[in-house]
Amino acid sequence: MKKLRICMISSEFPPHAAGIGYAAYHVAKPLVDKGNKVTVFTRGNWRGGRTRMLDGITIHELPFIAFFPPFHILYHGFFINRLLKRSQKDFDLIHLHSPLIPVVNSDLPIITTVHSTWHSEAISFNKITDWYSLAVKLFKKSFIKYEDKLFSKSNMFITITGAMANELIRYYKINPLKISVIKNSIDIKKYKLIKKESSNNKQFKILSIGRLVYRKGVLDLVDAAKIICHRYPNVVFTIIGEGPLEKSLREKIKEYRLQNNVLLVGAVPNNQIKKYIKASSVFVIPSYYEGLPLVLLEAIASGKPVIGTNIDGIKEIIKDGKNGLLVPSGNPRSIAKAIIQLFKNPTLRIILGKNARKTAEQFDRKLMINKILKIYENLDTKNSMNKRLYVRSQI
Repeated sequence: MKKLRICMISSEFPPHAAGIGYAAYHVAKPLVDKGNKVTVFTRGNWRGGRTRMLDGITIHELPFIAFFPPFHILYHGFFINRLLKRSQKDFDLIHLHSPLIPVVNSDLPIITTVHSTWHSEAISFNKITDWYSLAVKLFKKSFIKYEDKLFSKSNMFITITGAMANELIRYYKINPLKISVIKNSIDIKKYKLIKKESSNNKQFKILSIGRLVYRKGVLDLVDAAKIICHRYPNVVFTIIGEGPLEKSLREKIKEYRLQNNVLLVGAVPNNQIKKYIKASSVFVIPSYYEGLPLVLLEAIASGKPVIGTNIDGIKEIIKDGKNGLLVPSGNPRSIAKAIIQLFKNPTLRIILGKNARKTAEQFDRKLMINKILKIYENLDTKNSMNKRLYVRSQI
C-alpha cells in the first residue's frame, strides 16, 4: 500500500488530553511508524495558534475559546477550515475523531471515528448537577442536528463498540455498509500481569479514572464509599480526574467524613497512570454511558479485577463473573456490594485478574492499525476511481 498523508482532527491531543486525545494519538503514532505522514489539527487557546511536533506527528493547535457549548466548536471550526482550505492539497484523506469537533468543508475523503454520540450523552444526563449537564440538556437537539451535519460529510465511519454502530444506524440513519467496528487498543507488550497487589497490606485500594461529570457516576462512587468505609476503614478510594463536579464531590466527602478514605487527586499525567493501576486492588468504572475507555483496557491488561456498570461500552469487554463484575448503573449499594465481595475474596480477585489479562490480548494495537489501514486503502481506491470517472465524463 502506498504511504498516505493523513489530516487528523481531534478536540484534544497529548500532552493536554484525556481519553479521546490519547485514542487519536494511539492511531497517529503507529501510522507514522509505518511511514505515513500524519498532521493533527486540534484546540489551542485564546491567545492564538502554534505548531509543534510529537513523535513525528505535526500538530497545529488552532485558536479556541471555551464559550458556552456549542458555540466554542463553531469558533474553533472557522480556524480549522481556514487552515484546511490552504493545505488540503497536502493530504490524501481526513480522519475525524468525534465528538466535539467542527464540521469540515473539504473534497477529500473523510473518515470519522465516533467515540460517543450526543444522543446517548444527553440521555445519560438524567439529572442537572452542573453547568455542563445543563448545557447538554438545553442544547440536546442543537447538538444532534450539528452532529447530523458532521456525519453527512463522512464517507466512512469507525465506531469503537458494536453498540455505537447500532446508535449510528438507529438514531442517525447511517448506512450500515459505511460502518466498521474497530475497538480502542493498547500496546499489550507494555503491560504486565501484576500478580501481587501493593505491598501496603493495610489498605485495600479502589481506583477510578475519569472526568468529574455526572455521567461518569462519580457521585455514586462516593455514596458507595460511605456504605463501605465506616464498616471497613482500610478501604481507600482514589479518584483521578478533574471537572465541574469537583466542588460537589469534596462537599460530599466532607459531609460523609471520608477525607481519609476518598482521595481526589485531580488530573494525572498519562505516564503516571500505570503506577496508580499497579498500586490498586480493584478498578471501578461507575459510569452511566461510555464509549470504550482506554483506562479500562489498561486495567485489564495489568490483570486488575474490574467492577463496571452494566452499560453497552463496558459489557462488550467485561463479562460478569468471568473477567470482572458488572453492576447496575446509578446504584451505589450494588457498587459497594461488589467491592466488599472482592475485598473479602482474594482468590476471586486473582481469577478475575488473570482472565482480564487474557481478554486484553484481543485489543493489541497492531491488530487495530492494520484494520484502519485497510479502510484507508479501500477509501483511497474508491476516491481514485471516482476521480477517473469524473475526468472521463468531462471528455
